Amino acid sequence: MQKKYILRWQSLFILFSFMSAFFLAGCQAYSIFSDRAVEDYRDWKDTDTDLVKRVLIGSLEVKTFYSAPEINTKITHALIGKLSQKRYEVFSVGHNGIPQEVWQSLTPSQQKTDSIALATVARQYGLTAFVRYGFDDVRTISKSSGVLWFRKVKYLAEVQFFVEVYDAETGTKLFDEIFMFDQTLLGRDDYEELQNEKIVEIPNFDKLIQKLGSQMGSAIVKTLNKVYWKGYVSSATDSTVVFTGGAKSGFSAGKKLGVYATRKSAVGKSGFYYRPGDLIGEIQITAVFPDRIEAKILSGKDIQIGDTVRRTSK
Repeated sequence: MQKKYILRWQSLFILFSFMSAFFLAGCQAYSIFSDRAVEDYRDWKDTDTDLVKRVLIGSLEVKTFYSAPEINTKITHALIGKLSQKRYEVFSVGHNGIPQEVWQSLTPSQQKTDSIALATVARQYGLTAFVRYGFDDVRTISKSSGVLWFRKVKYLAEVQFFVEVYDAETGTKLFDEIFMFDQTLLGRDDYEELQNEKIVEIPNFDKLIQKLGSQMGSAIVKTLNKVYWKGYVSSATDSTVVFTGGAKSGFSAGKKLGVYATRKSAVGKSGFYYRPGDLIGEIQITAVFPDRIEAKILSGKDIQIGDTVRRTSK
């Protein structure tokens, strides 16, 4: 009887262990799948790095009390400089014909980007991606060490910036990250002023801005390298098309490209966005001008203004 009792408990233990392992494996698989769905673009290979992609950089957004004109100038110059070194044609608000009204239409609130408005602007200016960035927060931190009369307190400031990168064709977010400065030592008076939301001089701020701008720029470039070059049809007939781009893009006469019908919208957690379009035709470049590219239609019908032009995967 005792032997049967022991065998029964052993059987139950084995069954419980098997079910637990199965459950945990299932949870792990679900977690991996969920992360992969969000981070899928990170697995893409670098693509179209021989072409010059057009990227729109927005104005610096300030979500904290701490603001100064030189922050905008320095961080923007750092980002534009980094992108310009890596074969990107950088458009910014107030330059390259991008009016302030366009920026306001893309960011009606500081919480999210209007993806449908972004896709519309992308087709007008031939954008591959949109970069949004801002001054997120200034935090005060105190750290104590030692005991009793040997106790010491360090007063620190931590500055945070955010960066978001969007695919301009669909309006979907590809990258979203917070970047933090190294914690900077403050005097007690400056620490208390910052706590009361008063602007004080942060030591080595210029060097920190340059370092952070370089880190942010590198992360943006790494993301953009994985995004296809994109142009958009600006006019079309039964036999020819004109699409955005130009001599700077890197194309020459004779190159063949695909046309994709990116026309259907969908709803995600962040609102509406466009679904990547299906391949509907093939074109061949006949002439490249400074501000546009002309091509003849080799195959396909119903090519419309706003359709996406890019290299095919074949």
